[in-house]
Amino acid sequence: YKLLSQLGVRNLSSANQKINEAFHKGQPLMNPLSLTPDTPEPLEPMPFIVVVIDELADLMMVVGKKVEELIARIAQKARAAGIHLILATQRPSVDVITGLIKANIPPVSPFRSPVG
Repeated sequence: YKLLSQLGVRNLSSANQKINEAFHKGQPLMNPLSLTPDTPEPLEPMPFIVVVIDELADLMMVVGKKVEELIARIAQKARAAGIHLILATQRPSVDVITGLIKANIPPVSPFRSPVG
């Protein structure tokens, strides 16, 4: 988030576009958050991140409310930072996919896998 702010953009796609444009102009952007400020390294396009949580129901049974809050927090901040969440469960009931999770994650496309 700090780098996005330093670049004056609101999301990862805009940051990557800005980095690529500067590179193609022959004036690469230097890392404003470099650990070596005297000789900062040029910025490179940043990858998107995919977080996969398999069997959410088991996680909710074991950890409960805390994991629900953490998933909601990641979901709130994720889009701008280029983080994509994939939540999987065999039991999509209200005690697994709670109102808090539903409110912070866009609609889900369910897929069934063959049994056996």
